[in-house]
Amino acid sequence: MLISNNLCTFVTQKIFIINYQKFKKMKRVLIYTCLFFTFTFYSCEEEKNIVNSVIQGKITYEETETGREGDAENATVKLHIGQEEGAVQEVTANETGFYIFPKITVNLDSALTDYTVSAEFRMQIGGTPTIFTGRSEVVTPKGKDTIVCNLHLK
Repeated sequence: MLISNNLCTFVTQKIFIINYQKFKKMKRVLIYTCLFFTFTFYSCEEEKNIVNSVIQGKITYEETETGREGDAENATVKLHIGQEEGAVQEVTANETGFYIFPKITVNLDSALTDYTVSAEFRMQIGGTPTIFTGRSEVVTPKGKDTIVCNLHLK
């Protein structure tokens, strides 16, 4: 009887060990499969709801004392979140005063972000450097759109 009990215990232990090893392999395969699908679905969903908008425009200036006005060539143009002073992007206008912020990321799943555009233009009038500045009203990109935001500096 003792031999039969030992044999039974031995066989039971072997079966348990074999099943446990199979379980570990299956558990590992199951975990890797779940991770693969989680990352696949997560990345596909994220890309769908993030788009890029464009804010562009023309910067002009007017000198009120002399009446001189024109395109603000090489003006420094900054993009701000709301009314904050710090800029999130900065570009230089071309020779006609045109500027563009080509890639403003908009997440359609969250609250939309308000922006303002500011510009500074420096020129020499009669030996004295003159600085023209201005800031836009709030603009809010809502998706794949192009917002025209012209500024007339005084």
